[in-house]
Parts: sequence; C-alpha cells; structure tokens
Amino acid sequence: MDLFKRYVILIVVCFLSFVSLLLSHPTVSAAHQMMPTSLVEKFLDGKAGTWYDEDGNKVLTITGTAINGCPVVRGYDFAGKIAEGYIVIREQDGERVLKLNTVGSGNKFLALDDKVVMQRSVHPMYSDSVMGIYLGISKKKTVQKLGAPDQTYPYWSGECFVYRKYGMNIEFLHNMAVRITLQRGYPWKLDNSGLSCEHPISSYQQVYHFNKTPYAGQSGGFAFGTDSEYMWFDKYPQELVLDVYNN
Repeated sequence: MDLFKRYVILIVVCFLSFVSLLLSHPTVSAAHQMMPTSLVEKFLDGKAGTWYDEDGNKVLTITGTAINGCPVVRGYDFAGKIAEGYIVIREQDGERVLKLNTVGSGNKFLALDDKVVMQRSVHPMYSDSVMGIYLGISKKKTVQKLGAPDQTYPYWSGECFVYRKYGMNIEFLHNMAVRITLQRGYPWKLDNSGLSCEHPISSYQQVYHFNKTPYAGQSGGFAFGTDSEYMWFDKYPQELVLDVYNN
C-alpha cells in the first residue's frame, strides 16, 4: 500500500473515532454561553435544598456541586440574574441536561424543563386561593378543579386560561399559575378570607396586614402570606389580581 493510501485511511479512521466520541459524550454547542464554575455553584446555592412536585413527590435535591447525588459537570445560558439556566449532570448512563427556572419574586417556586412545577414543601404552600385555584397550581390540576377553559391564548412564553362564567383569567408560565385575575360581578370569593371585589380595600388590609395601605389605582403588588404571593389593586374594584411578582 503506497504512502498516500495509508494517509487517507488514517484520516478516515481518525474522523470516525471523533464522530463516535461526540455521539457517546454529548457536548454543549459552541453557540451556548458556558459559565465559570464559581457562577455555576452560586446558581445552585440559590436553589439548594429538596424540591417536591405538587403531588408531594421528591423531584430534585440540589447542592452547590450535585443534583440528586449526581455531580454537576457544567452550566450554560444563565439569565435573569442567574434565576434561570441549564445545568449538565453526570448520571450513571451518561450526561443529562436540566433546565431550571426560578419563578416569582421570592425563592418559593422552581420549574424543571418548563413543565414540572416544584416547591420546597411536600404540600402546596399558599395563603389564599379562589375556588381551589392558587398561585403555583399546574394546568392539569386547574382543569381537574374548574374543567376545560372557555378560551386559551398565548401569554409571554406561556398560556392564559379564560373562565368566563367565573370571571377568572389564569396565566401560566412554565406550566404553573403565576397570575390570577378576578373580575367584579361574578360569584367568586377568596377561599380563606371570603373577600371579593364587593368589599372595600380596608377589609383586605385588616385581613392580610400589608406593610403599607393599598388604594385603588395604586401600581405594584402587596405581599401577603408566604413568599411570592402578591395582591394588585391597580384596577380595583373592577379587578383583583393575585400574582407571584410584585412589579
């Protein structure tokens, strides 16, 4: 065999070996923004602990260097002041990519791969609800309680469910309810307090003990109960809004 043929064969063998290596060890595209180890650890430290789905099943246990006991290999495409991003872990059968999103103004909710709603408690944590619907509930649980919505439409990168007979719009992000808009003139009442848009705002202050006195038309959310629960009175008394964000 002449030297040229040997050279061609060597190149082919090397190329096939390289392709095989890529297929057996998934890598992140160069288009992704890789994060330094210190930032990956900071990202995970802010989410450290055990996270459960809304049925009480343990989903993730996070430390600064591992998830579910599997070592963290790298992280990339962090955004929102490291509130969201991708983490690559090494499992027994190979590498796995997890998309994690902190949802809300507090540190109460975490979404996995845009579909699994998680929180730090075995049981859903909320201070009030309406017709059994609360901030953090999933689409599936919502339909189980209220039935299919009358209408749906896109909401940011999520979806809004419209229930006309209840005067209720529920906005979902990462498969969890992040905003509940309640309209005046419908037979709803907050489950714990019994309040509705027919009550004066002073009644809300007495029940929920906001750190400042709300008034109709005031912009911004008023914290109540656990983390990531806010009431908005921007359009009160025509609307009352429950939201996981305060601005």
